[in-house]
Amino acid sequence: MKISENYNTRTNNSNLDNFNLLRKEFIAINKSPFITKQIGYSMKKNLSYKRKEYEPPLSINKWGWKFHHIGIPTNKPMPGEKYIDGLKIYVTGFDTSPYGIEWMRFEDDSPISELIKTVPHIAFEVDDMEKALERKEILTETHTISNSIKVAMIVDNGAPIELLEFGKMK
Repeated sequence: MKISENYNTRTNNSNLDNFNLLRKEFIAINKSPFITKQIGYSMKKNLSYKRKEYEPPLSINKWGWKFHHIGIPTNKPMPGEKYIDGLKIYVTGFDTSPYGIEWMRFEDDSPISELIKTVPHIAFEVDDMEKALERKEILTETHTISNSIKVAMIVDNGAPIELLEFGKMK
């Protein structure tokens, strides 16, 4: 079963239930060699380094990336939603959550990748987008949005990851 198909059948569950079920399903599915090939990123690469429980991930500890937010797809309208017309998406929570939680609700014909529509993503601020993208599986190419913000999406082990470079804004 594809994760996105299963997610769409769970309209009566809470968002947290959806997230936990998706995570468990993905972990179970991702053990398959087929899925490893399908996502185009060898799990063996991820297993070449094992961090200690008390260590931050390499992206923070060694590469200098900074946590920015987590984006969680939902199919329920949320208070304070803002509509982004070109992407056909409603977002909320980003500017008010003390933990960086952003809720995302997509229109059926949104041009956003199915992976982003169905699997929560984590976003990191990077100092050098080109360097951050080296040897990564790119989901969406780098593009510039308002105020010189560069944005790209990568995939690691089947999970979407957003990279942001703020440039002149700092």
